[in-house]
Amino acid sequence: MKTQASDPCRTWSVLIVEDDEHLASLLAATLSSSFEVRVVTSAEQALSAFEGGGEFDLVLSDHSLPGMSGLDLLGDVRARRPATRRLMLTGETSRSVHERATNECAVHRFLTKPCDPSAVLFACEESIAELEAERREQAEVHELSFARSALQDLNVLLEERLDESEGSLAGLQKHALELSCAEDAAEIVSLTERALRGLLGGRGVRVLLDPNAPIEEESPWCVTLMGSEGGVYGKVCVTPSNAQDSLDLAAQAHLEAVASTASVALDNQARRTERDRAQQSAILALARLAEKRDDDTGRHLERVSQYSRIIAEGLRMRGLHLDLITDSWTEDLVRSAPLHDVGKVGIPDSILKKPGPLTTAEREVMKTHTTIGAATLEAARAEGDAGGFLEMGRDIALCHHERWDGEGYPRGLSGDEIPLSARILSLADVYDALTTSRPYKEAWPHQRAMEWIAERGGTQFDPEVIAVFLSRAALFNSERERLADSEAHIELS
Repeated sequence: MKTQASDPCRTWSVLIVEDDEHLASLLAATLSSSFEVRVVTSAEQALSAFEGGGEFDLVLSDHSLPGMSGLDLLGDVRARRPATRRLMLTGETSRSVHERATNECAVHRFLTKPCDPSAVLFACEESIAELEAERREQAEVHELSFARSALQDLNVLLEERLDESEGSLAGLQKHALELSCAEDAAEIVSLTERALRGLLGGRGVRVLLDPNAPIEEESPWCVTLMGSEGGVYGKVCVTPSNAQDSLDLAAQAHLEAVASTASVALDNQARRTERDRAQQSAILALARLAEKRDDDTGRHLERVSQYSRIIAEGLRMRGLHLDLITDSWTEDLVRSAPLHDVGKVGIPDSILKKPGPLTTAEREVMKTHTTIGAATLEAARAEGDAGGFLEMGRDIALCHHERWDGEGYPRGLSGDEIPLSARILSLADVYDALTTSRPYKEAWPHQRAMEWIAERGGTQFDPEVIAVFLSRAALFNSERERLADSEAHIELS
């Protein structure tokens, strides 16, 4: 059955560029179960296929080709068709090839020869799933932009309807701008109640987000908060200041305008929540893909995220880095912590899964997972609007192996040169590595791990982060026990 997009009429296509006729035929036979397949034997033929009007969702290219190399081809495809997903099939393990493929060609998957055709099919299907997720996210961003535009149009309408009251207009404009920056529904409620109390001359105001909440007897004036798709968020209720009180036309206009603005803000907040959940799911899927290729199993990503939260909150409680550690910064840290090893998707299996010690050259290749991960997340950040979330993920991926004394990699940063997010993640990751079982080691008890880490304050780890870790060690231990790996978690990882 052909792989289809959300549109049932759409069939995905793949261009295979492989000069080994036997392998090309085998891949074509396997992929044809899910894709429309076309096979060419050289990069020049592939470019001719594009120039002849061909459109492909995926390009799967060998690295070693007659004439133009696979890298040059994928770089050309990126320039001509940036939306086309690019996969490389190669037996080459050199650092330069992988760095160039990641940085210049933005290759989405590396498949190491020899490989099982079913693994190639799985990689192609995963790439299509990610492509669809990206397109859905772009659509959500477009919807959010449209809603913001509607909010701006509403400001213009308010100005036209209420220009007789300059003070009221200024208050409404300020209110609309504040709502556009609100982070959650509770803040929207608070801002709406405050604005109406000022505009309605001291009358009582309550915003109820339960659509079925009963109307209070002393609140005869209520306006429903309607969603753009016909749903109801709740109501705004106004209490008279006395028994003879009534709402004049200006007051009614104020109430309707503020309620309408609050409805738009609640629409935006709901879309942001949906977008954030979708984005988080996609990012976690990418992080788990990297994790599956390594020895980390079970609930490693969850534990590292929660350990990072414990440290960040502890620093804030001590009055440290208050200009940086806000609620949103902490949430970005928790969301981006699972991305620390995402660059391992670019490390060859021959190195990543090697059972014995690595050679010096292999260790150098392994270290490039920091720069590969940072480059991947920077590219995603540049193309999207995730802002601080992916920016922090990039910093963590690049710097989580730096050391406080400057003896780490890849840049040999020291002290405050290392981003705070990476200094926090570094300790959280090491604690989890020490206290969980791996194929090559037993788990350490909490006390032994705590003592080992404490000895490295001021050398490997930030002394302030160490101090918070020691003061909150009991929380680390309780989270370790709560999120301990079960056999089910290990099997699913």
